[in-house]
Amino acid sequence: MSIVKRKRGRPKKGELGLPAKKGDAAIINEYRHRMLASPKSRLVLEKIYDAALDDEHTHQAQAWRILTDRILHSSYFEKDKLAGSTASININITGIKDEKVVSG
Repeated sequence: MSIVKRKRGRPKKGELGLPAKKGDAAIINEYRHRMLASPKSRLVLEKIYDAALDDEHTHQAQAWRILTDRILHSSYFEKDKLAGSTASININITGIKDEKVVSG
């Protein structure tokens, strides 16, 4: 058995024999991989699409929010900003009598 001289200052990670704590990004990546590897993930996505397309579904708005926030993420429009143009999403709302155009 050898005697280890104690160093000054705070010990480095792993020197105390404790496992290294995972960061938030590592936890999210692990969760994402588990979710994608699950055989039920395809069924979950199909249910979200079904709810978004069903006008009578009580949670249609939430399904649309999930789809637009997660699947059609705003980072897909970032390449337009790099080209020098301003990224925008145009929404056309039409009615029976007249047409209104809202752009943002």
